[in-house]
Amino acid sequence: MYRCRMLSRSCLERYLFHSRSILNPEAIKEVRIHSKYNARFFEVEFVSPVEPEPVETVVDSARSIDFGLDNLATCVDTNGASFIVDGRKLKSINQWFNKENARLQSIKDRQKIEGITLASS
Repeated sequence: MYRCRMLSRSCLERYLFHSRSILNPEAIKEVRIHSKYNARFFEVEFVSPVEPEPVETVVDSARSIDFGLDNLATCVDTNGASFIVDGRKLKSINQWFNKENARLQSIKDRQKIEGITLASS
């Protein structure tokens, strides 16, 4: 993401200059520009058609996934293989984020700030 005060030609040229190595101009179908943080930043999305790659499937096998909290996912397949994806770290990050958000919200309420405030990156 590139910082620009407004959508200017020089900013787009700078973005495209850095992206030319991975972009094929003939393959671009659509360009979407998304403004972020009250239009202080923007994100440019290049849309191009992609041919789906065929995926080889085995008819006799399947995998079951059980989503949870402490164990983010518990997976078992028909061949008897199983594994568990630990979700405790993700859960603790989410709890920290919610706690920090509540702390900042209480500061905002004590300062009597109305509406939604956006953090600058």
